[in-house]
Amino acid sequence: MIRITLAAALAAFSFGAWGQQACMPRDVLVQALEQRFKETSVATALTDSGEQIEIFASRPGSWTIAMARGDIYCVVVTGQGWKSPETTGRGA
Repeated sequence: MIRITLAAALAAFSFGAWGQQACMPRDVLVQALEQRFKETSVATALTDSGEQIEIFASRPGSWTIAMARGDIYCVVVTGQGWKSPETTGRGA
């Protein structure tokens, strides 16, 4: 289910919109998401075309998906309602 949702989110993203995204070095993004939303990295993956994505989420359920272009990460999409063992505290 997460793969389908993630694929839909990425399909809606156009690389032509990179200039309109919030972009910054990864360490700056990580610090900002932790301080403002208590989000931490919960997953990373490569797209079929080789771009790295990273998902950040918090226990209350906020989440952010960022995509890397070199050393710069751009926020692609954000939302609420994230649920996973890492953020809910319920392990497998």
